[in-house]
Amino acid sequence: MSSYEEHKAVRIAWFWEVVSAAAAAIGRAAAGQVWDANRRRDTLDEFAWEAAQAVKITSSSFSELRESDEWHQLEEGLFTHELPSENGPETPDPELSKRATARSDWLDQKLRQHPDWSSDIDIAEAAGRAYNTIQRYRSGATSTRELYVRRGLAKAFQYEITEVPE
Repeated sequence: MSSYEEHKAVRIAWFWEVVSAAAAAIGRAAAGQVWDANRRRDTLDEFAWEAAQAVKITSSSFSELRESDEWHQLEEGLFTHELPSENGPETPDPELSKRATARSDWLDQKLRQHPDWSSDIDIAEAAGRAYNTIQRYRSGATSTRELYVRRGLAKAFQYEITEVPE
């Protein structure tokens, strides 16, 4: 095996090690925060791309890695990590779940209408809001800044604020 091939194999091995650990952490975090499937996959995708860039894996090689069996196993693993509760299983808040579903569905629908946007990062940039703010909004959590967040989303998607889910 050539020096180049050995170096490439080490970089890819490091990539899988880091991304596997991230996938497990994303799965555990998502289970406790009622993240939908798209949000879990987007988070893994964004983290993995940053890890790939760190070790100079090209976008075409990254695309090949994402089509591999290892990647599909990582995606499946996003849904198998549940957080233990100190007081037994928590009762989900039906209002939070309903709000999270409505918000996520609305954001996903609007995201699909913008072919040049690929994730919540693009929404955050267009809305002039932080990525974490978009993630919190998507989760269904409420805050004193709801009007501010909804106003930014309405502007980004060119809608009236009344059309943005509360």
